[in-house]
Amino acid sequence: MKHTNRQTTTRTLADLYRAIDHQHAVTITYLKPGDTEPTVRTIEILEIRTTSAGGIVVIAMCRLREAERQFHLSGIQTYTAHR
Repeated sequence: MKHTNRQTTTRTLADLYRAIDHQHAVTITYLKPGDTEPTVRTIEILEIRTTSAGGIVVIAMCRLREAERQFHLSGIQTYTAHR
């Protein structure tokens, strides 16, 4: 498990792009803006976008919700890429 607060954003993005390239699922601990408790989600990343405000959003299929969801990179606290 990698903690995003212990590494650079560049390193986190490189790991997430590698997961896209190898089609690996990623389990994240995510804190949604406005929530107090994080959730654990396993996602299949489709793409990573930059918003007009300069934020980074991960677009992914969420296995919990069985639907496409958006996760702000700033809300991802930990992640594990699966093989």
